[in-house]
Amino acid sequence: IKSNCTMFISMSIIILYLILSPVLCINIYKTAQPIRMSQSDTEDVSVNNEFLPLFRTKRDTSELEVTETESERGDATCEKQKAFFSDKRNKLKDGDRLEETRMFVNESKFNLALAWAGENDDGTLLVLTTDVQSGQAVSTLWRSTDHGRNWTDWTSHVDNKVFRKDDGLQRNPHNSKKVYLISYEHFIYLTEDGGQTWRRSNLTVLTGNSTSVGEQLEFHPESKFENYVAVILNDRQLYVTYDNFVSGAKPIKTNAQTVKWGTEEAKTEKSLYVTTKKLHSGQNVVPEMMDLERYDSEKNVWKTILPRVVVFNVEDKFIYASIFKSENPKNQNDERLMMISTDGGETWNEAKLPTLTMDRFFSVLDMSEGLIFMHVDNPGDTGHGTLYTSSSNGLVYSESLRNHLFPNYN
Repeated sequence: IKSNCTMFISMSIIILYLILSPVLCINIYKTAQPIRMSQSDTEDVSVNNEFLPLFRTKRDTSELEVTETESERGDATCEKQKAFFSDKRNKLKDGDRLEETRMFVNESKFNLALAWAGENDDGTLLVLTTDVQSGQAVSTLWRSTDHGRNWTDWTSHVDNKVFRKDDGLQRNPHNSKKVYLISYEHFIYLTEDGGQTWRRSNLTVLTGNSTSVGEQLEFHPESKFENYVAVILNDRQLYVTYDNFVSGAKPIKTNAQTVKWGTEEAKTEKSLYVTTKKLHSGQNVVPEMMDLERYDSEKNVWKTILPRVVVFNVEDKFIYASIFKSENPKNQNDERLMMISTDGGETWNEAKLPTLTMDRFFSVLDMSEGLIFMHVDNPGDTGHGTLYTSSSNGLVYSESLRNHLFPNYN
């Protein structure tokens, strides 16, 4: 019996040793590994995957310079930016501030418009200040070439003229160096070199304040037509230029209300879409509705493409228009339909959306992805409604999101 017990105890010890051996080895490795790592920070670390979670290399806490990719090395612009940001970082450590405040001396006008007027971050800015009091207006044009650190009164370069306090400073979306100053009269000033030089363009032969620009300039959406500009004067006369006002602008339409350029996607990039208001005589009061017309600038031909229009827009291949459902609407509360065209206005189809009444509104959120995202407000002008997404032709819609918030404060 004693011999059997001794044998049993011996076997138990052997089994226990075999069980504990890996654990002991792991603990020994865990203890020894940091000692081995501390001998050389550059020593190659290669262990089995089962031991990887058991240790962590110490992160180098020494300060790193701005990193760069292989393609950035030797690039003058990248090296300049790297030096600039390194200098700013060092100044921040010394307590400097990144932002700066500019005080315009003897400048008390409340209306201020600012535009970046340079390329490749060259630091050119323009500021137009205008104030109108007691029927008298005064404007000042400021220019900076060092990101706004220093400013120069540039008003004499535009003949000390007065410019609009609303939309008086406008920039070409395709060329930031092309900037336009809109006056209260029949002329504008424009620059093509970021404000260094300016030239005047008379839109009409009329003088005085009776005729002036009544809307924002309408620029062509395609960059290759950056010199194509349309403008509606306050007498609703539509003017257009194809050379950025070098040869002036010519009148092409009367009673114009809204103008949009055609698009390359619809193959109408040389066309203009214009709503014209029908003039009613006598005391006949009817809802305001317009005709949508298309102007082919190459053929110099006008064509009415949709009647009873309330509002319209053009983007990519789509033209959408809200029209009155009835040919003889009684008032502004009459029902309206959403019409869609994908062939430049040759054909129109009704969008499958809820009928719109006066207490509801729609808003096209985006048309740039080959389909239309449309918000349709709930009855009662509640500020929330349903977000719809169209099919590729813009006609069939499906609900994407209910209770979509879109307050109508306009």
